[in-house]
Amino acid sequence: MEPKDFSNTFNRARQEIRYARGLGRKRQIINRQLEELHSIHMEMIEGAVQAKEAQGFPEANQLIDHIRAL
Repeated sequence: MEPKDFSNTFNRARQEIRYARGLGRKRQIINRQLEELHSIHMEMIEGAVQAKEAQGFPEANQLIDHIRAL
């Protein structure tokens, strides 16, 4: 019986480990950017709510008045 050559299997496993580690770093970068986007989005929502609050929420009041009239 001839000894089996596992070098290809070993090299393929090393490549997969490197690829997985690379994906881990990429996933961390994506997650950080996504968190930043969520923060920016929340700031925008808060700003819009504050602006409408200063106006007395005219659209919301119109909708409430319309519902009451039904």
